[in-house]
Parts: sequence; structure tokens; C-alpha cells
Amino acid sequence: MTTMTISEATVEIARPAAIATRRLESIDLLRGLVMVIMALDHVRDYFHANAFVADPTDLSQTSTLLFLTRWITHLCAPTFVFLAGTALALSVERRVAKGVAAWSIDKDVLIRGGIIALMDPTIISLGSGRLTFQVLLAIGLAMMCMAPLRRLPTWALLSLGIGWFAFGEIVTLQHTRDSVFRRKPNQAD
Repeated sequence: MTTMTISEATVEIARPAAIATRRLESIDLLRGLVMVIMALDHVRDYFHANAFVADPTDLSQTSTLLFLTRWITHLCAPTFVFLAGTALALSVERRVAKGVAAWSIDKDVLIRGGIIALMDPTIISLGSGRLTFQVLLAIGLAMMCMAPLRRLPTWALLSLGIGWFAFGEIVTLQHTRDSVFRRKPNQAD
């Protein structure tokens, strides 16, 4: 007969609960790192003397360190969007494995995306004093797009993603080319 101490019984009882609610630490660590970088940018705004006058990405007006603190924060919004998509995909897969109905998953994704999307033009706008359409709106709308897109086959999603990326780059290059080669009226010949 095997005897079990109280500490062994506690471990055996606690183990299944820990497995059922296991989180991916890498996602949480990346999310935390991005929040620290974003906080660095917001702190820089309020503690740098020329923060509201000079552009920290204009190398003729800034130092290398100040430029790098502003430049690195350009990675925050895309990383948050990526992590939101990753967390959503993992959540949907977990719910599908549990046998949750597809319409229930879609309804929850649409509601969650709608709430997040509405935070920018409502709560964030009230706090900033101007109408805001930024990262939260993009994350919310992207989540809402996931409801129909999650039913597409992998090849269709890959094609759509590559096309979206390529079209975005074409638009960016066109805008950059026009702004770089456009002459300013006060420029000397």
C-alpha cells in the first residue's frame, strides 16, 4: 500500500489546474517589454525640454539617443497588433478544441473587437480632448475581421496577407517618392 503525504496530495491536486490554465510566457514577456518601451516614449514626451516643439526623429534637431528612443517605439503598435492576433488565434483554437459552436466563437470575437474598437473614439478621445482613431481601433477592427477570415483556407489567408503587404508597400513607396521628389516652393534653384 502506498501512502501519500499531504504535500504530495496538494501537488497532485494543483497540477491539473495549472495545466488547464497554462499561459505562454513568451507572449506575456513580449507584451511586457513593449509596454516598457511604450512607457519610455510617453515619459520622454514629458521630461524632454523640446518634446512638443522639435521632432525627435529629425536628425538635424535631435541627439542619437533621443532619436533611438523615439524610433524604437515605432515597433510598439505593430507588436501589439501581432500579439492581439496571436492571442486571438490561440483562444479560438482552444475553444474549437473544447467543442464550442462556431457562431458562439464568432459572436464573442465580434463583441470583443467592437468593444476594443470603440475605446479609441470614445474613452481615449475624451481623455485626449480630440477625436482619436489609432491603435485600439486598428486592433478592434482586425479582430472583427477575424470572424469571417478564420474560415478561409490557409492558402487564401496567405495570399490575402501577401497581397495586403505588397499593396501597402506600393502605397508607401508612392507616397515616399512623391514627397521626396516634390520641390518645396521656398527651395532655391
